[in-house]
Amino acid sequence: MESFGIDSKRIVIKPGKVYWFTGILSIATGFLYHWGLSQAKPSDNPNTDKIAVLLIFLIFVSIGIVSFLYCVLKRITVDESGITSAPFLLPKRTYNWSEISYANINIEAGAFPCKVYVGEKLIAKVPRAFVGYEQLLMELKRRELLQEDELLKSAESILALDKIKISDLFKKDTD
Repeated sequence: MESFGIDSKRIVIKPGKVYWFTGILSIATGFLYHWGLSQAKPSDNPNTDKIAVLLIFLIFVSIGIVSFLYCVLKRITVDESGITSAPFLLPKRTYNWSEISYANINIEAGAFPCKVYVGEKLIAKVPRAFVGYEQLLMELKRRELLQEDELLKSAESILALDKIKISDLFKKDTD
């Protein structure tokens, strides 16, 4: 990893494209179910058909809207004074670097989230799919809040693999 310091700039950590895609996919699935079930007419009662189609449509569209809101509203800001974080839809809170006790990497479904703690209270959980994840890891390492262990090395190697483009994997050597 390259060296990185905040100096006078800020790191804004936000959800990545995966969360936007989840919202789009969920809404598209809702429309497809709505269209498909409207054509199928699974029961003899038209009111039951309408209610079932509407409920399924509303469930998928609600999941999509929540995913979009999460993408728009979830931000973690790291600057020279500390970390500004907020749980989803709750007020923001700023934590100074002196308040932050430690950070660690966990294995959860291959996402290697970085968790930042004040005492025993979790203040930020940043999955690998978030934009700014790598810069956060580097800043926490620089401030010696992130412990050097096998999980950190695994997260760094996964980040290196994430940077490799698929087309690079299939290139043939011309030598």
